Amino acid sequence: EAVNDLVEVEKIPVILGAYSSNATLTASSIANDSETPFIIPSASNNLLTSMGYEWVFRINSPSLDYVEAAFAYLSTYAEIYKTPKLAIVFENTAFGESAAVAASAKAEENGISVVTFTRLNPSTASRPLTRDDYRSVMQTVKDTNPNFILFAIGGLDDAVGLLQQCKELNINPAAYIGTAGAFINASFPARAGEYGEYVLATTQWPPDSAW
Repeated sequence: EAVNDLVEVEKIPVILGAYSSNATLTASSIANDSETPFIIPSASNNLLTSMGYEWVFRINSPSLDYVEAAFAYLSTYAEIYKTPKLAIVFENTAFGESAAVAASAKAEENGISVVTFTRLNPSTASRPLTRDDYRSVMQTVKDTNPNFILFAIGGLDDAVGLLQQCKELNINPAAYIGTAGAFINASFPARAGEYGEYVLATTQWPPDSAW
């Protein structure tokens, strides 16, 4: 409805958006049908620019690039272990699933065993998750004793809640990997506090990169 209003009523020539992959998958399809240029600044689902749309353009990296960057770094750790074990925890959204599926495929390519592929229904205004929700997910992860845990989580509360349970349950992987999402939110370091230690996050072009 929003895209139709912008195109048909407001006569907007170009649309920039949206933040979430879920919203962007629908909005970009409608914009493409109306032959209105649609520029994606943040949504990372791989499908967005792989469906042959002529009017849809991405100016940020897709999920696959985030995952490839993470695995390039993980390879430095992986040499320590004969058979590295990876736990994947992802939110049940277009963003989370896209990153998780890409991570699972990349793990197989790199000889890393995926010991759990755990889906989390994210918090919403009408149903915020509780400590017990996060504990249930992370207990499942702990039981597999992974060397690495990869999170594809967009919600800040959910990311912090999961990490808090890692500490409370004494889960100690070599590293936590956050594929963008909540882990590159400017508020994450302050909100996560001590629970954010040992988290490595993939992001776009940070201004403090020397290269």
